[in-house]
Amino acid sequence: VYSDADNNIENRILGGHKVSIKDYPYQVHITAEKNGKNREKVMDEPSMPGIYVYHPNYNDSTSDYDIAIIELTNNNITYTPKKQPTTLPKSGTEVRAGTNTTVSGWGYIKPNGPYSNDLRAVTLKVYPLQYCAIYYGSLVTERHICAGSDEPDQNSCQGDAGGPLVITSDKVQVGVVSGGLGCESGVPKIYTNLAYRGISDFISKYTGGS
Repeated sequence: VYSDADNNIENRILGGHKVSIKDYPYQVHITAEKNGKNREKVMDEPSMPGIYVYHPNYNDSTSDYDIAIIELTNNNITYTPKKQPTTLPKSGTEVRAGTNTTVSGWGYIKPNGPYSNDLRAVTLKVYPLQYCAIYYGSLVTERHICAGSDEPDQNSCQGDAGGPLVITSDKVQVGVVSGGLGCESGVPKIYTNLAYRGISDFISKYTGGS
């Protein structure tokens, strides 16, 4: 599952803490062949991405329906402690405001970089969509989850678009990093809502899920 929002909105993990890939074995790092060599140390043997399938309703201008499926060229995946499938929510599940979530990735650790060579994670709180609408107006739809942190220097930002947003308590992946403005504390970001029926049905169609 992949997100394509990397235009005016920025995506990276600011602050947070270093974590082990074994705690986030569903995390995927997509990189050009010449990049990310240090990051591959925490991963098993890499797989080559093949076909990209974007949601048919994806809007490049607004990043609505910001979701895509990537089919790997190697389908013979051996699961290990560092490589496990993610758990997705039931279609139509509501992620309530106040829920603690965790987002992880190798993005920037400061507003102007550098990227992290270590997988990092930060805990964020789900806010009502109306709160994100204060910052992003009509860009916010029911296809989104609004999340952020009131703690200093803890947020998602550039470099982490497409990263997983999971419920902290049970690691169910409810969202994908889509975008937001800057990295300031208290400014929420928007995440693609994987439980929205039009999105969960799209995922099931191309993955054989139920």
